Amino acid sequence: MKIIGIMNTLKIKNDNEPYDCYYKFIKLYADRIKENGCLPVGILDTDDLSIYDGIILPGGNMIREDHYKVIDYCIKHNIPCLGICMGMQAMVLYDYLMHLCKQDKLDVSMNDLVNKYEELAKQGNYILRKFACHGGELSSGTIDATFDNVLNSKHSINIKKDTFLDEIYHTDKLGVVSMHNYGYDGLVNDFEVVATSNDHVVEAISHKNTFIWGVQFHIEVEKDNKVLKTFLNKIK
Repeated sequence: MKIIGIMNTLKIKNDNEPYDCYYKFIKLYADRIKENGCLPVGILDTDDLSIYDGIILPGGNMIREDHYKVIDYCIKHNIPCLGICMGMQAMVLYDYLMHLCKQDKLDVSMNDLVNKYEELAKQGNYILRKFACHGGELSSGTIDATFDNVLNSKHSINIKKDTFLDEIYHTDKLGVVSMHNYGYDGLVNDFEVVATSNDHVVEAISHKNTFIWGVQFHIEVEKDNKVLKTFLNKIK
């Protein structure tokens, strides 16, 4: 059985309280992986990622250096990786920051990416742009994110030809579940733009040289979602 790593979300309430700093894993991701015949395993240590046959970077609210480590490892070791919502945003940041750092030096560490982001943030360049509401009222918090509400909050994206979404769905438009407040509407370097929304926000990307996909929308809330099923079937 193939082992699929799920990146954790780090939750910190109070650094001084030992039980207020913990990892969080959303059960829904694990359920979807098991439904597709793979074994979900939480990633707690990014120093050794060799046990995983594939990795999923789920949604969340804080991109960390560990995300860059996972993406960097997957690219260098040809490990399949799927970024969902914030997971895709982490790929965009990695790609953008890596190319800026490479202009300054040949050997780039993951800490260099963090420092470069902080440098840009001080200049007012946050790379990811915040939207008041994107993809339905769920984004603005006016509707509770229940399964029924999530599935009724779809918006349309435009799929580029000869991309992984085109191969999966055989269409140039698709309704997707979106709950993100941040997005990216610029160019990518080592990634290809796969789909965009009508307001030009990048909704899906793929790495040009390795099996790495990113989607801004929430495929995990839909049972038998074709993107997630195809990703896991390719690994199997």
